[in-house]
Amino acid sequence: MAAPGEREGNKGYTRAINALMAVVRLLVYVLIIVLLIFGGRKVYDLGYEAFSTQTPNPGKEVKEVRITISKELSISDIGGKLKDAGLIDESVAAFVIQAYAYGYARDILPGTYVLNTSMTVEEMLIAMSTAPESE
Repeated sequence: MAAPGEREGNKGYTRAINALMAVVRLLVYVLIIVLLIFGGRKVYDLGYEAFSTQTPNPGKEVKEVRITISKELSISDIGGKLKDAGLIDESVAAFVIQAYAYGYARDILPGTYVLNTSMTVEEMLIAMSTAPESE
């Protein structure tokens, strides 16, 4: 049997552990809320970027770019080439989402295409899904 002083010491220890657990639980909840807020903003931004109806490159000079697509390139690689060439302003992830949403992700044919900065992403996908200028 424990001495009377020991029982009171254990109660204090138990209270301290319970208080610490409550603080840890509160910090976990705050962390989850912060992650949901930032994650939600990122998802919203990506969705807005992928599905906004903005005119491509408004106010900029239209330029034509010749792009060669090989059959080894993934849809993400193609998006990277278009981004590097200045044909798309959105992120590569938004381009990939658009390619799948419009149904052209698996239809892009290898070859060389002449695209321009006034084309929408859907117009570029349509162009790359039809017979290329040269293979």
